[in-house]
Amino acid sequence: MLDFNRLIACFLLCCTGWGFLPADVSLGQESTVQTDAKTDKVDTDFLFSGEAPKTIEQLRQMETRFAEVSERVKAATVNIQMSQSQGSGVVVSSDGYILTAAHVIGDPNQSAKITFLNDLDEDGKPKVVFARAETLGIDRGIDSGMLKIVEKKGEENDFPYIDIAISAELNEGQWVMAVGHPGGLDKARGMVTRIGRILSASSRVIRTDCTLVGGDSGGPLIDMNGDLIGIHSRIGSELVDNLHVPADVYSENWDSLAKALILDGTPSLGINVVDDTNVIKEVSEGRAADKAGLKVGDIILEIDSIDVTDKASLGKAIKELNLKPNSKIEIVVLREAKEKELELKVGEKGKS
Repeated sequence: MLDFNRLIACFLLCCTGWGFLPADVSLGQESTVQTDAKTDKVDTDFLFSGEAPKTIEQLRQMETRFAEVSERVKAATVNIQMSQSQGSGVVVSSDGYILTAAHVIGDPNQSAKITFLNDLDEDGKPKVVFARAETLGIDRGIDSGMLKIVEKKGEENDFPYIDIAISAELNEGQWVMAVGHPGGLDKARGMVTRIGRILSASSRVIRTDCTLVGGDSGGPLIDMNGDLIGIHSRIGSELVDNLHVPADVYSENWDSLAKALILDGTPSLGINVVDDTNVIKEVSEGRAADKAGLKVGDIILEIDSIDVTDKASLGKAIKELNLKPNSKIEIVVLREAKEKELELKVGEKGKS
C-alpha cells in the first residue's frame, strides 16, 4: 500500500527544488500527456477543500494544475524598482493597475520602474519589457499598496493581468502558489513559484507555508484557479510561517487606493486658528494650506460645503468628512471682504 503523505512530500520536493520553481520550467509534460484523457474524471475539489490527494491520478492532476497556473500568472507578475529598493507586484487590470505591499513603494506620487519578464527569447531566456508607473494609495497598517502604469516601452498599453478572488472564502489547508522575484530581479532565472498550503486566514492576514525571501514582497499569492487571493507581506517567526495581505483588503479599499490616499495616516491641513475662532493665525510653510494658497488672516467659511463658524465646527467638519492624507477638498475663505475658493490637498501629520 502506498504512503501518499510521503509521495506528496517527494512530489513537492521534486517540483519546487527546496521551495524554488522557475516559472519557465514545464512541469510533468510526460505525465500530462498520459492523463489528458482522464483529467475531467479526476476529482480536484481537494485542491480547495484543504484535503490531501488520495490517488496517483490526483497527484498527476496537481502537477498539471500547478504548471497551468504558473503559466497563467507569470505574464502579470512584475518586478518593482523604487530608487535603491525593489520588490514584486501583480497587474490586476488591463489598463495597468498593480497591487503590491505598502513597504515596497513607501509613499504615493512616486515614480517606479516596472519590469515584465514575458515569453522567451531565442536563447530560452525571458524577454524584458520595461514600464514606468506612479505609486498610488497605501495603508502601512496592513501593508497594502497600489501603482498605475503610465508608460510602457515597445508595446501597446494593454496589459496581461489576473483576476482578484474573494479571500474570505479560503479554507485552511488549501493549496496555493506564491509567486515573485526572490532575491531581486534575475533575467536568466525569471519568475519563481513556490507551492504550499494555507495555515490560517482572517480578514487581515493569510498565513501559508510558502517560503518568502527578500524581493518577494508585494508578489501575488494565487489559488488553484489562477486567481489572486493575497499579496506577500513578510515572514513570520519561522520560514514556514509567511504572511500575506488578503485580496479582500484591496477590493474593499480600491477607490481610496486608486485616489492615492494614505489610509492609515493622520490628516493635517497645516494651519492654526486664533483661539476658538475660524481665523487663521499660522500657516505652516511647505504644508498643505501653504501649498493651497491660504494666508494668515483668512477666515474659513466652508470645507467641502460644510459651514465653519469657529474652531469647534472646523474640527467637526474635518471629522465628518473622514479626511485622509492626499484627499482633495474645497475651502472657502473670506479674504479682504471677498470670498475666495481654494483647492487643498490634505497633508499627513509629521510630513511636508
